[in-house]
Amino acid sequence: GRLDALHYMRAFDEGADGVLVFACPEDQCHYIDGSKKADERIRYMKKTLDVLGIGSERMEVYNINSCEPDRFADLSTQFAEKISTKTIEPKKVDLNK
Repeated sequence: GRLDALHYMRAFDEGADGVLVFACPEDQCHYIDGSKKADERIRYMKKTLDVLGIGSERMEVYNINSCEPDRFADLSTQFAEKISTKTIEPKKVDLNK
């Protein structure tokens, strides 16, 4: 829950093809409702990415435990493969306007 929309958009501004966010499971979050806030922000950001023409599929969030390195690796690989199949380049987002 510590990341906000500016963090996500900055990644696209810097040329990222996608943004993958890993959050802790809701019942294990140090920030009590941090995972819930992260999920809400991602839903909002996905809508924004569609409006901007970037595409909501370029952003994902997964709630995983830090003791799941294999799952982390699998989800990262799957996301990278999904993003690499996109034929349309994401629009460059200029946050300095």
